[in-house]
Amino acid sequence: MSQKIDPSVDKSPKVKKSINIDAHIDERITKVAHHLGCTPHSYLVAKIGEAVSRDFVKTKKTKKDQKKGEPAVRLFHCIKFFLILPKQLHHQQSQRFHG
Repeated sequence: MSQKIDPSVDKSPKVKKSINIDAHIDERITKVAHHLGCTPHSYLVAKIGEAVSRDFVKTKKTKKDQKKGEPAVRLFHCIKFFLILPKQLHHQQSQRFHG
């Protein structure tokens, strides 16, 4: 069963990129692409698109998780500012005075 990729589906502007790959990888890509009934170029574009989409979703989740943690980080900085820093400053001043 061969799966054809329709290049006319996406009409967005294109950007040229070039890559260097090992000869044995190129041979594999060519064989797989022909087995699927598409060109090596369309196969690579489809696979890159799949990988980028998958990884992009992960980065979105990471950013969302970071935003969830922001209140905790702000709380930590408030605690540090109001509790820890005054003690450190007091200690430093007393060392200067007594030192």
